[in-house]
Amino acid sequence: MDEKKYDKIAEFDAAFTSNTLKKLKILYYYLPASSRRGLACYIKLAELQLALDRNRTLLPKGAAAQAEGDFPTICGELLPYCDEEEAASLRQMQSMMQQWENMQEMLQTVQLMQELMPQGDSGEGSPFSSPDNMDLEQMMNLFNMMKSS
Repeated sequence: MDEKKYDKIAEFDAAFTSNTLKKLKILYYYLPASSRRGLACYIKLAELQLALDRNRTLLPKGAAAQAEGDFPTICGELLPYCDEEEAASLRQMQSMMQQWENMQEMLQTVQLMQELMPQGDSGEGSPFSSPDNMDLEQMMNLFNMMKSS
């Protein structure tokens, strides 16, 4: 899979600039330091004006835009731009979301097992005799057993 990664930041920046502003950005580096500040402000204000005037919706090239991204993909795209504290928080949220998904899978497995083994077929001490009888450890053992098979 040798696809070039879609660069959302570059596309966003390109959408709200013009060739004239690109030329000014190049000339910026050739101006004396005393003149750069004013030109930088002018360029940013001109980009703001373009953004207000154009009212664009940015779409990935050659594909329909996806209004919602899955959480791991969004986190993966944001992580390179986070400082250490933000990255740690984002990774913690990713971990919690993964644990939540694992718990959902485990609960679905338990429900399936309860459907396969109705109360009448399971013994009195069986963890499937009712949902109240199954503790978290039994659920985890069952989930791990189902996952490994």
